[in-house]
Amino acid sequence: MCIRDSGETTRVDFADPALRPMSAHSVYVDPFTAEVTGSLVTRHGGTPLKGWLGTLHADLHLGTPGRVYAELASHWLAVLTIGGAILWWERSARHGGWRTRRFARRFGLLDRSRRGLHATLSWHGVVGAWTAVLVLVVALTGLMVGVSSGPRWTDLLASQGASAPRISTVIPGATAAVAGPGQLPNGVSVDEVLRGAARVGVSEAVSLTAPKAPGQGWTASETDLTWPVNLDQAVIDPATGAAVRTLGWDSWPVLAQANRLLLFFHFGRTLGPLNDIQLVLSCLLYTSDAADE
Repeated sequence: MCIRDSGETTRVDFADPALRPMSAHSVYVDPFTAEVTGSLVTRHGGTPLKGWLGTLHADLHLGTPGRVYAELASHWLAVLTIGGAILWWERSARHGGWRTRRFARRFGLLDRSRRGLHATLSWHGVVGAWTAVLVLVVALTGLMVGVSSGPRWTDLLASQGASAPRISTVIPGATAAVAGPGQLPNGVSVDEVLRGAARVGVSEAVSLTAPKAPGQGWTASETDLTWPVNLDQAVIDPATGAAVRTLGWDSWPVLAQANRLLLFFHFGRTLGPLNDIQLVLSCLLYTSDAADE
C-alpha cells in the first residue's frame, strides 16, 4: 500500500505468484471516498508501459540471455569510455603538453578557430570529456544489478559493512489477533498506523507493508526517491498504532547511501525529471560523439 500527498489516490498492491517478480495487481483508491478509480498490473509500482520498457532495458524481453547481453554491454561501455579518455589524454598531452592552458581548453571548450578535421576533433574531445563521467556512472551502476556482477557487488558491500540495513518487524510481547474488514488486529485502523508513523517523522510518500506473520508489525516506509531523499522507516504495533522501532536514512552507512543514490540515478529517480533529461542528452551526445570516430 502506497499513500502519497492529498489529491492523489492510494495504491494497494496485491501479490500474485503467477506474475513476474516485482510485479503486483495494483488497485487505486480515492482515500477520501474509498472509491476504486482503477486497477493495473504494475512492476515496481510503475504502469504496464513503464514496466515493459524497464524489462526491455534490463533483458530485451529475452530473460537470462538478455540480462547477460545487457551486462556485457555495460562492461564494454565502461571499457570504451575509459579507453577513449586515456587515448585522447595521451594524444593531447603529446601535442600540447598536459600542463598548458591550451590542453585544458581542448577538453573544456570548442575550438572555433579551425574547420574541417580539427573542428571535428575539437567537438569529439569536448563532448567526450563532458559526457564520459556521466556515461561511466551509468555503465558502472548497471553492473551493480547485473546477472553475475550484481551478486558480487552485493557481497563486496557486505564485506565492507556497507549493506543496506534492514528493520526488524518483530513486536516484543505481541500476541496473535484476528483483524476485521478494513481493520488491523485489535481494531487499530490504517489511519492510526499512519498517524503513528507520522509521529516519528515517517510521512513522505508512505508505503505500508502488512504483517506477514503473527507477532509482527506493520512497516511504514518512505518512498520519496528524489533528492533530498526521504527513506525513513518505522515499525508500527498493530495493537496500539504506536511506533516501536525506527530506521532513519541518516543512520545508513555512507557507502550504502552512495550505492542507493547511484542506483536511483541510473533509473532516473534521484533528480526527478532533470535526471531523465540528463541521461537522454548524455546518451545522444555520446552516441553522436562515437559516430565521429
